[in-house]
Amino acid sequence: MTQYTLVLNSSDVFQLLDGLEERLTSWQNTLLYLEGEEIVTIAEECSRPDDARAVIEHYEELIKDINNQIKDQAPDNRVRTPEEIGKK
Repeated sequence: MTQYTLVLNSSDVFQLLDGLEERLTSWQNTLLYLEGEEIVTIAEECSRPDDARAVIEHYEELIKDINNQIKDQAPDNRVRTPEEIGKK
């Protein structure tokens, strides 16, 4: 698999993470819908729960990988909390 190294300022990295977390939430809601639960948001285009689970796992792994890289590079060797990056 081809890999890329990106250099972004911290606010852009956290914006990227925020977007990924939103996508993760959307797919988690889609899985709930596919499993028969009512949701108040629009589901992603997907008809199989196993496919939705695979996408969820991918987003979770991606978010984890980015957070680990942030932690490895942070001066105090930790990932900032949502409150520290301005999330509610």
